[in-house]
This record gives sequence, C-alpha cells and structure tokens, in this order.
Amino acid sequence: MEKINTQSADVITQLTKMAEMKNASIEQLIPFYCQERLLNRLSTSSYYDQFYIEGDFLFFTLAEGVGMPPNELTLTAQQSAYQNDLVQQAFAEICSIKIPEDGVQFFENDIESIIMDTSIHLKIPATLGSITTYIEVKITFIENRVAPQIITSPSVLDMKPAELYTYPIEYVVAQALLDIYQYPAVTSKVVLDIERVLQTQHIEGRKLQAYLEEMLDQHRLTLEVTPILEKGIVKQFFDPIYEAMIADGEFFKQWNSKEQAWQ
Repeated sequence: MEKINTQSADVITQLTKMAEMKNASIEQLIPFYCQERLLNRLSTSSYYDQFYIEGDFLFFTLAEGVGMPPNELTLTAQQSAYQNDLVQQAFAEICSIKIPEDGVQFFENDIESIIMDTSIHLKIPATLGSITTYIEVKITFIENRVAPQIITSPSVLDMKPAELYTYPIEYVVAQALLDIYQYPAVTSKVVLDIERVLQTQHIEGRKLQAYLEEMLDQHRLTLEVTPILEKGIVKQFFDPIYEAMIADGEFFKQWNSKEQAWQ
C-alpha cells in the first residue's frame, strides 16, 4: 500500500508539472489521465477487440492529441441479446486490473449504469492518491461493424500508450461528411474535427468514396448537384470526390497530410 501511495504521489507531481506546461489545472489533467489508464486496461484485457473507440475521443486521437480530450469516452460494441449485461461484466473485469505503476485505482463494484434504448452509460469512480474522479463512458451498439484498424492513444505522461480498435480512417471521415450532409446544424464542429484529421492522416480516396457511396445507399440518400461546403480546406478535400461521384466516376488519389493536397 505504501508503494502505491508513493507512486500516486509521484504521478501527481508529474501531472502538476504537465499542467503548468499546458497552462491547465491539475483538476483538468487528473480525469484525463485516469481516462487514459482505463483505456490502457481495456487494451490489455481480453475485451480489447470488443469495443471500438469512436466519437470525439477518436478525433482527438487521430489529431495526435492536439488540444484536450473530451470528458466522455464513446465506444461501440457488437449488438447482441445480452449486450447490457456483457458490457457491465466487461467493465467490472477491466476496472479490476491492477497496474501499480500508474497509481490509479478503479472501483469495479461501484460502477453506475444507465441503460438507454440504444446505449448504456457508465460512471466509473477512480482514485489517484487521495483524489477521486469519475470516468464517463458511453457505449453504443451496432449490428454490423466494418473491419477495424488499430490506433495508438495519446499518453499524458511518458507511459506505454494504449493500442485500441477503431474504424478505418476513411470510414470515420465518410461518416463525418455524411453528418454534414444530413445535419447542417453540426457543420461547424464536424468541419473542425475533419480539419484536424486532415493535418495528421493520409487518406485513400477510393476507399473514402466507397464508404460514402455505401452510406448514402444505406440511408437512401443521393448527392445534390449543389456542393455542401462553401469554403475551406475541407471543401478542397471533398470537392474532387464529390465531382467524381456526381459524374459516376472513381477517385483514386491519396490525401497527403503534409502537403494538404490530393496526390
């Protein structure tokens, strides 16, 4: 116990220094650190391939940790008859994993669950030394998931990062573009998310086009002749694919994040 307390104190000291560097407060960094350590436990558990990262935390990860992570984690799991029971069992086991060197303790017996029609929300208590925080996790369910890829989650301190399952980058961007098309009210936030991803990720145009066409077909939508974006780097990114799709053509270029251009 003394070793754990010493380790917690050391971690808090490191986080305090990090907070000063980031011009943030220790109260902000501790929840994000505990969030990261929860994901690390997920990645080393037997459930590592059953939950995909999505939503705001995925965009934060794809942007290579620029800015601050969201307060709530969003994960996707396979739809099943006993999905809620399986999630609760999985996270009880994940939270019971002990990693003394990170100084964090999760309380698997005190996890709060709120079951909704299409999701389950977890509130997971965690302590770092004498400090208690709560990790919010939202798990949605989907019937058919595309083949995943593995991404590396950013680490607050110099610790082994979590390797997590998620959707291919082209699928993620296609879904974001479809959100802009379907829900104009969310355009500004989604455009910002895509802009951050375009600065760090290489994207295959043909894969992106294929996912877009599949999603449009699933939602029984057709592209309008009028473009959905008026200006900016996302317009420069999307217009060539849009034009190829309108002309029933195929787009084979690749997005180069360093050059900020299709090549």
